[in-house]
Parts: sequence; C-alpha cells; structure tokens
Amino acid sequence: MLTNLNKYNINEVKRVNGNLYKKIITIILFSFLVFFFLNSIIAEKNYFFILLLTLTYTILIVPFFTNDDLLNPLTILIATQILSVTDVLHRYINRLYYNKANSLDVFNDDMYVLSISLILVWLIMFYIGYIFGGKKPIVLDKIKPEVPRNSWIIILVTLIISLLGFLFAVSINGGITSMFSNMSNRVALYSGAGFLKDFVALGTVGALLLLYKGYKKTSILIIILAFFGIALFGSRGPAIYYTVLPYLLFYHYMIKKISRRTLLTIGLILVGFIIVWGQYRSYGNVERLDFSLVNTIWEASSQTAMGVTLPVLLSYLENGYINHQFFDLLFNIVFAIVPRAIWLEKPAIDTTGIVGELLFGPEHWGRWVGPYGLSYLSFGWFGVIIMGLITGVVVKKLYIKLTRKTSLMYVIFYCFTIRLFIDLFSTGGQLKIVWFGLWLILLSLISYFSWKKKKVMVKT
Repeated sequence: MLTNLNKYNINEVKRVNGNLYKKIITIILFSFLVFFFLNSIIAEKNYFFILLLTLTYTILIVPFFTNDDLLNPLTILIATQILSVTDVLHRYINRLYYNKANSLDVFNDDMYVLSISLILVWLIMFYIGYIFGGKKPIVLDKIKPEVPRNSWIIILVTLIISLLGFLFAVSINGGITSMFSNMSNRVALYSGAGFLKDFVALGTVGALLLLYKGYKKTSILIIILAFFGIALFGSRGPAIYYTVLPYLLFYHYMIKKISRRTLLTIGLILVGFIIVWGQYRSYGNVERLDFSLVNTIWEASSQTAMGVTLPVLLSYLENGYINHQFFDLLFNIVFAIVPRAIWLEKPAIDTTGIVGELLFGPEHWGRWVGPYGLSYLSFGWFGVIIMGLITGVVVKKLYIKLTRKTSLMYVIFYCFTIRLFIDLFSTGGQLKIVWFGLWLILLSLISYFSWKKKKVMVKT
C-alpha cells in the first residue's frame, strides 16, 4: 500500500512539474513572438519601449493560456486593458498626437514610454496583491447553491423594470428609430437620465436566474434584447459589460465550463460590434469600415482613446499644467447621496468627467485614464504601487468567495461587478458596485418576504 502511495506521489509531482515547465516555455515563447512582432511594426527601434510593451503584453495575455480557470479575474483584466495598451502602441507608431497638447510643446515620444511604464508597474503590483490575496482557490463544479425563495418574483420585477427603463428611453427619443439615430448626441440627450441603461441592465439578473432554473433559450433571448437595448443608448462598453460578460461568467461557473475557442469566437464578434457601432455612432454610417486584421485591431483599440488621454495626463503632470489630486478624486462617492436638486452647487463627482474637463476642457466628458492613470494622478508612483496592490488583494478575495458558491445572489453580484473592482478607486465604478449591490439586496428581501407571506397564507 505504501509503495502504491509513493508511486502516486511521485507521479503527481511529475505531473505538477510538467505543467510548470509547459507554462514557463509558453511564457518564454510568447515573449519572443511579441518582441519580434513589435520590432517588425515599430519603425524607430526604441528597444526599451519595445521591451516594456513585450513585458506588458506577456503579463496581460499569458494567464489566459496558463490558468486552469479560463474566466478567472486575470482574464477579465485582459478584457478590460488589452485594447488600452494597444491604443498606446497604435498612437506611438502613427504619431497621433493630441493637437492641444502638441501646441503646448509638452507631448512627445517619452510620454508613450512613460505611459507603458505606468501600466506595467500597476499590473505587476496588481499581480503581487492578487498572489498575496489568498491561496489559489479550487472551483468546485458540483456545488449548486439554492435558488432564492420565490425567485419568480425577482425575475418578474427585474424584467418589468428593465422594460420600463427602455420604454422611457424610447419616449425621450420619440421612438426606437430616433433612438438609433440620436446615439451621437447621447450625452446631452440623456443628461440626468443616464440611470435608465442601468435599469435596462437589471434584465440580466432575471436572465441569469432563468438560466439557472433551466430556461436557457429564454435567458439568451432576454440577454440579446437587453444587450441591444443598452447599445441603443450609444453605449458599447455597458452593453457588453452589463449583459454578455455577466452571462458568460455565470454560465461558466454555474452551468458549464466555457472553452477557449468559444470565448475567443465571442470576443471576435464583440470586437466587430465595437467597431461597427462606434463607426455608426460617430458618422451615422459604416461606409469607412476596413476589416483587414491590422486596421480592425487599430480601430477597436482607438475606441478606448487611452493612447491620447494617458500620455496627455502624464505630459500635463510632468510639465506642471495640472497637479496631483491626492484624495480629491477618491471619496466623491459620499457626495452622491445628496441630490443636485437640493445642493445646487454640488461639484462634479464622476471621475471620468472630472479628468475629461481637467485635460481637455469643459466641452469634453467621460475621459478614462484607467486605474493606473487615476493612481498616478492621485499620488504619483506611490499611488500606482499602493493602489495596484490593494486592487489585486480585493479582487482575489472576491474571487475566492465566488468559488465557494455559498450564495447564488453573491455569484450574480460578482458577475456584474468584478470588472468594476479592477477600477476600484473610480467614483463611477464605486457607484455601480453600490447600485447593483443594493438592488440585489432589495430583490432578495422582496423575494424572502413575499415567500414568507405566502407561507403564512398557506398555513391559515
């Protein structure tokens, strides 16, 4: 018996070591491929910049091929950051400077190098925090948490709210056709009514519960309707992150594991959607589209505008046009509880809005600089290190709790918000986390008390 046990231990050690060697070889090969590819497309041989980019892409992408759990938070990190990094590369290659910054003579190639350095350091600190955030969890497929009591109440309420939110948006536009054509004017049109797409997103909660209860086709139909309902607001990111991403995560952890091939196929379709929808939103047609591989990648990445906002932010900070904000941007969520109707002089609280005005003037709105840019804007390199660490620890803790599957409502909360926790210190992200958290708590309470009332009525 001991001999058999020793053989098992030896074979297990060999298996683990074999997997480790495969991962190391994968990382090395991928790094070389990325380095040579970047070297071939960057005309000016700035090898330090190429090396930084190689490390950044390797750190981002390799976990997708080496991690046992395909949709772990590191994959979500790839989905949220890969296009941003690529846009910095795109702008560097094509020298797509921002005119205002260029006229101030503060925008140069060094800012691109600094931008990638910033992203790389934040990613490294995130990974360190993620590693020390807890032991690697084991995803237990056989654990199936109970459906909330009287869950049909939750499904009905979320679908009704979602439908009403969409219908109200349609009424603002004067019809679905007008809603489609008004996407380019979405900021002014939905001023004060941006919450409507959050209402539409609640339909995803109903779809996830239907999926868990076995109504797969119905749940897919609802997700598609919610997806296009949000997209008609002119919002491509929210359309994906509030419908498709939660559905994929929930399906992966609660129904059946999703393969890499399936995930890559869905990813390519969504990239196509981002390009087409962005083109139509900006120009009212899709005549300028070029779906060659390189142009598709450049076009998709340019939608993030990270290659503009981050270098400009760093340029202005380095040259003293703006100052570090320290704690000014981190706790604006406390002002959210006071309606602007009561506090007429209430300051702007949305991080992207504040940054947009800070960099480009009051005519610009919603400029995102990523968690690394916000960290640097707040505290410089110290902020990048500390805030990256904290974010990694928090995300790992949430992931560990997910794998235990103690509550179906927590799984739904995780599927909606894990992306937002990656941008933990953004006021917009914090508000969305609180929004979805409070709604799920409220829906759980409604479900519980309606079940309790029904139980009392049955007894009497």
